[in-house]
Amino acid sequence: MNKPQNQSVQQTGQTRTDKITATNQRAPYTTEKTTINAPLNALNSDNLSMALRYLSEIGITDSRLDSVIVEAEQLINAAKQIKADIKPAGSIAINPPRRRSLSDIMQEQAQQRGLEPLPLEPELLLKRIAQGGHSGGFLADAFLSAYRPDKIFQHSLSELIKLDAEAFRLFHQCLHIRHIRDWNDDNLYQLEQQINTILFNNLDK
Repeated sequence: MNKPQNQSVQQTGQTRTDKITATNQRAPYTTEKTTINAPLNALNSDNLSMALRYLSEIGITDSRLDSVIVEAEQLINAAKQIKADIKPAGSIAINPPRRRSLSDIMQEQAQQRGLEPLPLEPELLLKRIAQGGHSGGFLADAFLSAYRPDKIFQHSLSELIKLDAEAFRLFHQCLHIRHIRDWNDDNLYQLEQQINTILFNNLDK
């Protein structure tokens, strides 16, 4: 009575052994992910079945698979957009850098300084210097010091409060003689000579 039972047990054991052997001899896709590398457009029904079995065995559920599909679609759409934005090499237009004029540079510097340099009014400056007084001497020294690097301005800036509006404007113009457009050193030199003549003549008065 026990002998047939042992034979049944042996047969069952043999069956399990066959299943384990068959499992171990299963296609490589169950252990190697890189073996599923066929292009999507080349997948046939057998390949799709193999892929679905593989996804099931590694624990990819239907909901997770839906998420993977959505992410893949987003990636494809992004790649298409990037490809559409890339122009052929022959169609790339390289614009040469715009040449900056002297006017542009000086305007930028004026903005950085926080004020607009004022062009000099030479005739008015000469008139105020010829009139003498505190403002005449102050303006003469301001111009000569601005023009000659070695000419020291022998005044305190607190004396600005003594200047009227016109003299105050002329003082700032003296500071800007080389910060305005189209300034000319020859003209500045001639103005310096005229100022020195006025100061010399004022000494005799």
